[in-house]
Amino acid sequence: MKHLVFGLLFFSTFFLNACTCSKKEDRDIAKPMSVMEAAGLVQNSFAVLLDVRDLATAKQGTPTSAVHMPEKNIEQQIAKVVGSKQVIICCDSVACGQRVSADLARKGYKASFIPSFSEWKKEGLPIRSNW
Repeated sequence: MKHLVFGLLFFSTFFLNACTCSKKEDRDIAKPMSVMEAAGLVQNSFAVLLDVRDLATAKQGTPTSAVHMPEKNIEQQIAKVVGSKQVIICCDSVACGQRVSADLARKGYKASFIPSFSEWKKEGLPIRSNW
């Protein structure tokens, strides 16, 4: 019984640390950007804003300048849209934006993220819906 408890404790500690390391690694790779900075970069054609939320959510509202590209389709479509520009991820949460931008950074893209679509909307930046 002691061995079973010790084994479970060891496994859970190892598993939890592995998950924490992955999230910390994402934080180290992917850096947040203010929505105002993102809007300026996109407006001046230095970056591409990608809305990676699902289609139904994005149709309820997305930044006017954003290209909708659901997270599941990024690998197949990103090279056609981004080229050598910086990529800025728009999602529903910091965790989502951080994860997606870290994945893109690992693949060689210059990627960052805005805190969330709601922050974009809160700043009064242009949005479109029902497209």
